[in-house]
Amino acid sequence: MESCDELEEAERLLKDLAVREEETSKRLEELVLSHADIDERILKLHKVVPSFQLVHSDTEELTKIVTYTSSLAENISRKVKQLDLAKSLVAGSLRRVEDIMDLRACTEGVKTALHEEDFEQAAAHVHRFLGLDQRGLRSCVGDETVEGSSLEEAFAALTAAQKTLIDIVTQRFNEALSRSDQASIERFFKIFPLLNQQHEGLTKYSNYLCRQVTDNACRSLRTAQGLSKSDKRWAVALADAFSVLFEDAARLIEIHQPLVERYYGHGELYVLVEILHREVCVQQRRVFQELLASRALARRCKKAQDTLIKSSLTDRSSAGLRGNSNAASLYGTQDPIIETKEIDAILEELALIHKHAELYFRFIKRRVNDDLDQSKLPPEIKASRAAEFSQKVAVCELNKDMQELMSYYICLEEFFMVESVKKAVELESFEESSQTSSLLDDVFFLLKKCLRRAFSTTSADGACAMLNHSGSLIEGEFARASQERLQRGFPTGAMMDHAISIMQGKLQSQAEQERDREHFMVTLNNLDTGCDYVETLVAALTAECQKRFPGCSAQERGKLEACLANVGAAGARLRSLSSAGIGQLCASAVRPHVKAACDAFHTANHQLSEAEFAQLEADDGLRPFIQQLVMNLDSLLSSFREVLTTKNHEHLVALVASEITQFMEKAALKTIYNRLGGMQLDKELRYLIGYLTKVASWSIRDRFSKLTQIALLLNIDSISEVEEICSTSQSSLTWRLTPAEVRQVLGLRTEFKSDEIKKLRL
Repeated sequence: MESCDELEEAERLLKDLAVREEETSKRLEELVLSHADIDERILKLHKVVPSFQLVHSDTEELTKIVTYTSSLAENISRKVKQLDLAKSLVAGSLRRVEDIMDLRACTEGVKTALHEEDFEQAAAHVHRFLGLDQRGLRSCVGDETVEGSSLEEAFAALTAAQKTLIDIVTQRFNEALSRSDQASIERFFKIFPLLNQQHEGLTKYSNYLCRQVTDNACRSLRTAQGLSKSDKRWAVALADAFSVLFEDAARLIEIHQPLVERYYGHGELYVLVEILHREVCVQQRRVFQELLASRALARRCKKAQDTLIKSSLTDRSSAGLRGNSNAASLYGTQDPIIETKEIDAILEELALIHKHAELYFRFIKRRVNDDLDQSKLPPEIKASRAAEFSQKVAVCELNKDMQELMSYYICLEEFFMVESVKKAVELESFEESSQTSSLLDDVFFLLKKCLRRAFSTTSADGACAMLNHSGSLIEGEFARASQERLQRGFPTGAMMDHAISIMQGKLQSQAEQERDREHFMVTLNNLDTGCDYVETLVAALTAECQKRFPGCSAQERGKLEACLANVGAAGARLRSLSSAGIGQLCASAVRPHVKAACDAFHTANHQLSEAEFAQLEADDGLRPFIQQLVMNLDSLLSSFREVLTTKNHEHLVALVASEITQFMEKAALKTIYNRLGGMQLDKELRYLIGYLTKVASWSIRDRFSKLTQIALLLNIDSISEVEEICSTSQSSLTWRLTPAEVRQVLGLRTEFKSDEIKKLRL
C-alpha cells in the first residue's frame, strides 16, 4: 500500500485484501466446526490402542506356530523320501529274489522238460530266463550261489539249454516239414518266438508254405498244358493257372495270418508275405513263359504292328477301304496268326490275367499295412517297413511281367479295334426299317467292348491307351468313312425335271439315285446318333472309373479324365460332320426351290392395284410362287422327317429358315413397293413364318426378325410412323436394321419422298 502512488491502484489492492480476508474467515469457521469431530476420533483411537497390543501378541504366537509346523513338515517330507527309497530298494530286492527263484526254477525245470521232451515247457523256461535282467542279478548277487550252484553256472546252463532247445526244435521242425505233419509243424512253429527265433521260425514256416504254392502251381500249369485247342477252357487255361497261383498265395496268407499274429504278434506278417510273394514271382514266371510261347505274343504283336503300318500307308494312298477293290482281298488273305477271332480270345485272357494280378497286389499290400497298423511298433518303423514292402512289390518280377503283358495287350487291342472297325466299314449294311446302318452299332459295340475290357484290367495306363485309340478311331476311321459318303453329295435327280437330267448327262438310274439318297440320310443319322453314343459311352466309363480304379493316384486320375475328355472331343468332330452334311442336304434339296421362289418374287409386281389386291384376297391371299414354295417345302420336310433323326430334322428346318431369310432379304431390297405391295409382302411373310413354326419344334421367329422388320416398314401408312417404330423406348422389338438400312427400305416405297426420308431422326 505504501508503494502505491495512484488512488485507483490502492483501491484495487484494498479489494483484493478484502476478498482474501473473507476467504480466510470462512476457512477458520470450517476448522472450528471440525474441531469436535477430530476430538471424537482421537478419543476412539485411545480406546483401540489396547486392542492393538493384543493383536500384536497374537501375531507373534501365530508366527511361532507356523514356524514349528513348517519344520515339522520338512522333517516328515524327508522321512517320506527315505521311506520311498527304502520301499524301492525293498521292491528291487524282492524282484531280484523273484528273479533268483525264477532262475532256480528255470535251471531245474528246463532240464526236466528236456528230459521228458516237453519242449513247450522247456521253451517257456528259456523264455522266462531270457526275460530276466541278467546284468542286474550279477550286480546284486555277486559271487553268491543259488541252491548250491553259482549264478554264472546257472546262466551258462540255461544258455546251453537254449542252444540245445533251438537245435532240437529246428531238427524236429524240419522233420515235420519233410513229413508234412501239420500238427507237429504248428507245434514247433509256436516254440520259435519263445526262443527269440522269430525270424527263423517265420522263414522256415514260409518256405514250407511256398512248397504248397509250388506244388499247386506246377499242377495247374501241367493241366493247362495238357488241354487241347478244342477244349472250352483252352482259351483261358493260362489265366486259370495264374488265378490258381494268386488264390493259393492269398488263401495261405488268410489262413495262417491269425497263427502268426497270435504267437509272433502284429508287425511280423510282412516276413511271411514277402517270402511267399517271392515264390509267387518264381512260379508265375514259368506260367508267363508258357503264355508267351503258346500264345505267340511277340510274333503276333510284330505281325499286328506291321499290318497296321501297311494299312495306314494304304489308307493314305487311297480313298480308304470303302470303294477299294483290294479291301476284300486284304481280309481274305489275312495271316491266321492275327485272325481277329483268336486275337479277341487272347485279349480276354490277358485282361483276366492282369486283373487277377492287380487284385493279388492289392490283397497283400492291404494285409501287410493292416498288420503293421495294429502293431505296437514306433510310427517311423511302421512307415519304413510299409515303404520297403511297397518298393519290393514295385520292382518284383511279377510286376515287371505284368507290365510286359500290358504292352502286348495294348498292341493287340489296338490292332483288334482298328481291324474290326475296318471290317465294320467294309461290311456295312442298310435296313429299310432302320434310320441308321450296321456300321454305327458295330463300331460302338466294338468300342464299348474293348474299353470295358481295358478297364477290367484295372491298369490306368492300359485304360488311357485304349481311350486314346478309341478317340482316334472315332475321329479317323468312322468319321472318314462317313465323310467319304457325304462327299458324294445328295442326288437330286428324282426331284428335278427328267428332261434336265437328260441334258445334264446323268447316267444313274432312278434306283441308284434312290439308294444313294438313302445312304446319304443314313450317314447323317449315323453321325448324329454317334454323338449321342459317345456321350453315353463317356458317362458310363466315367462312372466305371470310380469302381475300377478306387486307389489310383491323383496323377492317374487326371490322365483318365483327360483321355475321357479326348473321347468326348471325338464326338464333337462327328457333330461338325453332321452339321456339314445337313448343310449339304439343304443346299442340294432345298436351296433350288427357295431360289426359284425368290427369283419369282423379284420379278413379280409389288405395286398392286386395289383390284389386284382384292383378287389375291379372294384366292387365299397368296401369290403362286409363295404357294409353290410352301408346297415344295412341305413335301421335302415331310419326307425328310420320316428318314432323319429328330435332331437332324430340326437342324435342317433351321437351315431352311436361314436360306429363306437370306434369299428373301436380298430379293426384298431389290424391289419397288406401294402400300398394297407392302401389305401383301407382310401377309405372305406371316404365312411362311407360321408354316415353319408349325413344322419346327422350337420358335423360329427370331430368324425372320430382320425380314419381318423390313415388311413392317414397307407396310406403314405414313413416314411419320417410322420414328415411333424405331424408338427403343416405345418399341419392345429388338431392332435389327441400321439407320442406313431403314432409309434404304423406306426408299423402296413409291409414296415416300427422299427428302422426307432424309429428314428422319433415327
